Amino acid sequence: MNKRKWNIRERLSGLMYDRRQAVIEDKIHVIEDKKTNWKNSALKGFIALLMVMLAFTVISRGAASVSVIQVEVETPAPRKIEHIVEGQGTVEKNRELAVLTQPDILVKTIYVSVGETVRQGDMLALLDPESIEERIEELEHEIQILKLQNEAAGSAAAKEQQGREKEKQRAQEDYNRTMEEQGSLVAQAEEDLRRAQDALAAFEQQQAAPSQEPPADDPATDPQPEDQEETEEQEKPERKNEQDISEGIKDEGVTQGMIPYDQGAPAQEPEATGTDAQAQQDQAEIERAALEEGVRSAHRALEEALRSQEKARTDAARRIEDAGTGGTTDNTSQINGITIEDKLKEQNKLKELKENGGSILAPVDGVVTQMNIVTGQRTTDTAAFTMADITSGMRYVAQIEEEDAKYLAAGEAVSLKAGGKVYADLKVLHMEPDEENGMVTVTILLEQGTLSIGDTATLEAVKQSDTYPLTLPIGAVHSENGKYYVYVLEEEETVLGTQLTTRRVDVTVEEQNGQFAAVTSELLSDSSRVITDSEGYIQAGDRVRLRES
Repeated sequence: MNKRKWNIRERLSGLMYDRRQAVIEDKIHVIEDKKTNWKNSALKGFIALLMVMLAFTVISRGAASVSVIQVEVETPAPRKIEHIVEGQGTVEKNRELAVLTQPDILVKTIYVSVGETVRQGDMLALLDPESIEERIEELEHEIQILKLQNEAAGSAAAKEQQGREKEKQRAQEDYNRTMEEQGSLVAQAEEDLRRAQDALAAFEQQQAAPSQEPPADDPATDPQPEDQEETEEQEKPERKNEQDISEGIKDEGVTQGMIPYDQGAPAQEPEATGTDAQAQQDQAEIERAALEEGVRSAHRALEEALRSQEKARTDAARRIEDAGTGGTTDNTSQINGITIEDKLKEQNKLKELKENGGSILAPVDGVVTQMNIVTGQRTTDTAAFTMADITSGMRYVAQIEEEDAKYLAAGEAVSLKAGGKVYADLKVLHMEPDEENGMVTVTILLEQGTLSIGDTATLEAVKQSDTYPLTLPIGAVHSENGKYYVYVLEEEETVLGTQLTTRRVDVTVEEQNGQFAAVTSELLSDSSRVITDSEGYIQAGDRVRLRES
């Protein structure tokens, strides 16, 4: 029984163990299944992430292919810059001649019209012979009238000259008389001055040695009767002047009991007291002052006389000058002489025209470009006809742009296209700027027979530069604030792969035309990929892609 229980117990224990073992194994299996499921889920998530990233990359590339601007590129290449100068113009006369004739002659017949080609010696018009004869007679009458006017003018001029000579002679006589009168006045003033100076000197001498007088019987000082009379005659003016100057002083001296200084008798002065000596000294000072004033007055009178003499001389000389140049200049005879000479020349030309029957002939081979006379009317002083001288050739005149003119110069070869023909190797005669329209006028000399006056033609000139190492299409070169630049294509590595971007490179434009530009830059070479065209606006640093062909 016990053994049986034990066995049962062992069985139960074994069953329980097996059950626990199974549970444990089941749990282990569950855990392992969970781990396996987690790993599978992580792998699936990672794979899903990669798929998402791949999807986004594809989407991003697809979006880029739609939004990024497409561009075209080109590498710089060596080439020559070619300039083509073109212009439209017409053929004109090279030299124009004026066909002249005498004015105021009746036109009888005209034989040509404007635009007509004539040969040298052809008759252009015929003038009325009777009208020519009438004009010759009119000129003869006019010449005779002018000659008579000259005779009358000569007679009047001679009479006027005689009057001027007589007036000049009278003015000379007045001059001489005035100079004589003024000379006398000056001489008299000089004499008065001398007398006043002598009187003052005599007074000073008397004051210096009042008692020293020559003896009365000294033969050296006492004049003989005959000499005394002559001396007295010479001293009369002096005494008279001295008397006039010091009359009041002498009277005052006599009144005071003094003997005048010019009396011949020796001075016998009374014994003077102190008061009398002072009075005599005062009297002497008064006399001296009066004599000095007389000298000064004489000086002033002489100066005034000299000034008056100079003024009178100047006035008289001017009257002589005015008398010599008086009257108006009459050039009538000279003017009439010139007019007569001109009328004689015109008369001789009319006589030659009369001998030719009044014919107006063509001086050279040419084309009539203008006609200034009318049948039945009289000629004027302008040209009767104007002609283009075709013997000197013609000229082609065209206008070109000022920008193109710098590629053309006088003496260079050009060609003309007209009527389906090309006229090559023509030389530019000269070029002249036209300031009104900003163009340049080009003139080319044409030989006779090349083209006709009035024909239109196209000017063409081709000029090539030297070969430039780097040239680009003109659309690849941009400008900003007077500076030139280009965009160069560059590759850039990113997380999304290799991308294309733009970079600005400044350049110098050496020469350009409407198609290409020659450039230079240290950052540019013949392997650089320069953007020449784009679908939209681009700037430095933009992502771009090449345009698919």
